[in-house]
Order: sequence, then structure tokens, then C-alpha cells
Amino acid sequence: MHTAIMLNSPDPIILILSIARIALPIATLAFGVTILVVIPQLRLRENKKDKYRDLKAGIRITTFHGDHGIIDEITENSIVMQHNDGRKIEITKQSIARIHAEKS
Repeated sequence: MHTAIMLNSPDPIILILSIARIALPIATLAFGVTILVVIPQLRLRENKKDKYRDLKAGIRITTFHGDHGIIDEITENSIVMQHNDGRKIEITKQSIARIHAEKS
């Protein structure tokens, strides 16, 4: 009831303070979500782009399914990987879980 009295007040300073009392926590929450969630996700996305940019033939990789092999060919969205048992399979770049090192 105290808030209703303040909102009906003709004094503009009291009206501004009443609105700020409601808007300030909402703005603080939005700022916190941006700092804690959105910015780290953008950084992760950039790191993944860098990871795919450095790929070249001869690098040992592991897929998310556990397949191990060596990169044979690279296209824009996919990779032809030579599996450890000699067969070649085509996978997407996003299915790479780990990049080990160049073939020794």
C-alpha cells in the first residue's frame, strides 16, 4: 500500500525513485546474465572457429564417437579421415573431439 501512495504522488522525484526501485534490480539481473552466460559462450564459439582453422592433412584426431585417425583431406565443412585400420571415413569438422599432433 505504501508503493501505491508513492505512485499517486504528484512529486516527480518520488515517482522516479519508485520506478528506479523496480527497474534497478531487473537491469542488474540482465547485466549479470550477460556477463556470466552470454560473453563466455561467444568466447567458446570463437575458440572453436580457431580450432578448425588450424586443421591440415597429417594431424591425428579423435572424434566424439571414439574413432582415432589421421586427417587425409579437408573440405569446407567435412574431413576425410584415415581410420587406424586403413579405411577412410568422411566426418564433419564439428565431430572432432580432440586434436592430438601431427603424424610422426
